[in-house]
Amino acid sequence: MRRRTSLVSVLAATALAVTGCGLTDDGAKPGVAAEVDGRSVELSRVDQTVHDYCSLLESEPTAPSYARAAVRAQIAWNWAQAVAVEELADEYDLTLPGKVAPAAIKRNWGVGPDDDSFESFEWLSWIGQRLGQPLEQIGTRALADGRSAGDAQTAAEVGEAVVDEWLEENAVVLNPVFGTQQDGKVFTGDDLSAAYSGVARAGEELALETDDEGAIYERLAGLPASEVCGSPLEQAAPVG
Repeated sequence: MRRRTSLVSVLAATALAVTGCGLTDDGAKPGVAAEVDGRSVELSRVDQTVHDYCSLLESEPTAPSYARAAVRAQIAWNWAQAVAVEELADEYDLTLPGKVAPAAIKRNWGVGPDDDSFESFEWLSWIGQRLGQPLEQIGTRALADGRSAGDAQTAAEVGEAVVDEWLEENAVVLNPVFGTQQDGKVFTGDDLSAAYSGVARAGEELALETDDEGAIYERLAGLPASEVCGSPLEQAAPVG
């Protein structure tokens, strides 16, 4: 979700516990997936994107499989992180990319402007642009201010921590339908936030954290097909 564009990782993932956070009539409007700093994203948009993303995975036999609920939660969270990166841009001297070129979306996802799913992958690409190099730039700057250094991976992790701290300070709210986050990394609404097979394509791996791929396989294989994002698992065997 572990990596990031991300899907995204296509996403990227986080360090903020959201237990107890919810969208209610007293706060954000029902139907809102996530809200922070006066900005929000609708559940309907997240769900359409999940549908389009999972449909793409289903067409790729070697693609990884996920619990659909985990993908849904991760997309909402990565959107919030992307918002945080935009809000931190001036402080960290970031020059963020603008509109994603259709040619880039076609190259990365195989989806063009005439495809019904184009809007979903355009949005995922927008999120991914903010969870890639910008996170490394934030981390590099933070490390420099602390008079220490690190490699690109370390910088990205530090950048992510800065982003998650900003989200916590600015009271990010996620719809309780997503469940909660375990150790600030993996959503545990259905405890299936790890891919089962293979390695996700660059820029498409979602918050993956697991010590037991066999157990992940067993749980994914036990889900109804409608709850799996990716290829059917009936004939699959655990990765060795």
